[in-house]
Amino acid sequence: MDLAGRPVALRAVEWERLFRPRGVVVVGASETEGSQQRAQYLQIRDRLGARGARIVPVHPTRATVLGDTAYASVAAVPDDVDVDVAVVLVRDPLPVVEECAARGVGFCIVFSAGFGETGTDEGRAKQARIVELGRGAMRIIGPNTNMNIFEPWRDDLPGRKLAIVT
Repeated sequence: MDLAGRPVALRAVEWERLFRPRGVVVVGASETEGSQQRAQYLQIRDRLGARGARIVPVHPTRATVLGDTAYASVAAVPDDVDVDVAVVLVRDPLPVVEECAARGVGFCIVFSAGFGETGTDEGRAKQARIVELGRGAMRIIGPNTNMNIFEPWRDDLPGRKLAIVT
């Protein structure tokens, strides 16, 4: 860090943990027909599960979600699940993000809103906390993000390859 507390070098990133995760927890996975939480859980289960990732739903009161064994918290997920990615789909994500950091999760994708964009003191405090958590070993994508990162990639098109980074 420099004298102002800014990093003078980039941190190393274990991209394999994001793009080829061994284990993914989906906090807030739901069975509710038509809900965003159900749609996101199914997308992750289908796409990352097809790539060999172990997908684990986290729900505080359900023993299963869509037939899959669920756990009440990230901490309750068995130690034999190498959690590389956590997807957070709950209204109050900060306790979950803190739990993920304590567990050693590699990437935490925060779908939830209610941070600095609200323009409130509470939102700014939440934003400051998530920025603080993001300075640790765990990388945070979001808040207010989506799951485009897990969209299927077409590899059947001719010509040069193109990457878009936004």
